[in-house]
Amino acid sequence: MPAKLKTALLFALAGLIVGAVIATLIAGLMLGVLVGAGLAILGAVFGFFRPSVSSQSSPDEIENR
Repeated sequence: MPAKLKTALLFALAGLIVGAVIATLIAGLMLGVLVGAGLAILGAVFGFFRPSVSSQSSPDEIENR
């Protein structure tokens, strides 16, 4: 599994866990589900597009993001 994909999945999982905690704290379960889904999507996007330290990206590649 590519490192970027693994990182994206980890961030998505963290977002889902935070969303589940928020859902238990907030009386409205639907709001917690929506927040959790939003955090999971944001986490996946952040984890996938986060520049990794191990791979050296060229300046052109960084500009194209």
